Amino acid sequence: MSAALKGGDRASRVNKEWVAVVVLASMLLADGIRAEIHNDVEQWYRTSYAVLWSESPADHIDAILRHYAPQIMTHTATGEVRTDARDGWLRAPMAEWVADGWQSAELIQLDTTIINDSTATFMARWRDVYVDGMTEESCGWYLADRFDEQWMITAYADSVCDDAS
Repeated sequence: MSAALKGGDRASRVNKEWVAVVVLASMLLADGIRAEIHNDVEQWYRTSYAVLWSESPADHIDAILRHYAPQIMTHTATGEVRTDARDGWLRAPMAEWVADGWQSAELIQLDTTIINDSTATFMARWRDVYVDGMTEESCGWYLADRFDEQWMITAYADSVCDDAS
């Protein structure tokens, strides 16, 4: 009987070790997938979205708008939360910015956070350039969701730029 228990104990230990190996491998794989998602969504933001703002963004407004979901939720500095259709959300404000002498915006800092496989946030710092040569920095928070293998910005909030950055 003691031999049977020892054999059972060994089998139990082997099973526990196997489970530990599987759990560790799963964690490593998940970290790899999370890093892949991070690189994918950050690259999308930098090379597909932000680059459109760097030179005559008003000429690229249709391409910029394709990076947004049909409805955008905006969290204003005054605490208001509203939802707007993407076209009206950006087209009229951009025309006003251009009329005020704004030319473009250069992404100068980006902090990306992966929430899960289909959701990421970005804290972006931009350098706005005006026709008179003046520049100013502005910051914004963006929420992006993945729909049918495509990232889209679904929410935005103005943010105060942290001067320590």
